[in-house]
Amino acid sequence: MAWADKMQAMAEKIGTRFGADCTLRKVTPGAMNVSTGKRAETTADTTIRMIQGDQRQRSEFGSRTKVVQCTFAIETALLEAASITLDQNDRIVDGAGVVWRIERIEHAAAKKFTEVVCSRLA
Repeated sequence: MAWADKMQAMAEKIGTRFGADCTLRKVTPGAMNVSTGKRAETTADTTIRMIQGDQRQRSEFGSRTKVVQCTFAIETALLEAASITLDQNDRIVDGAGVVWRIERIEHAAAKKFTEVVCSRLA
């Protein structure tokens, strides 16, 4: 069995055992409303199994704003099967209904897992 096949089998086992259904919210930015200063957006939700990591709290530099950061691991094959390409505009809604904004997208385990670093205000 090739290394990539072993990593795929491991990703499937871990995702099935430790993952939970979360909502991946694809966000497409729209036109800017100059009177309100807000940009319109269109969203599309997909339920997908993810593993939620530990939450870490930090303070924004020079401010009292507290930010909570968390990493979600998603089996790359699940994203490909749903034809989803992640973007920093997208969001994740965890099983408790908390909305996380994607900050960074990374790969692990021979690209069999996609790790998504997210944040929200505390």
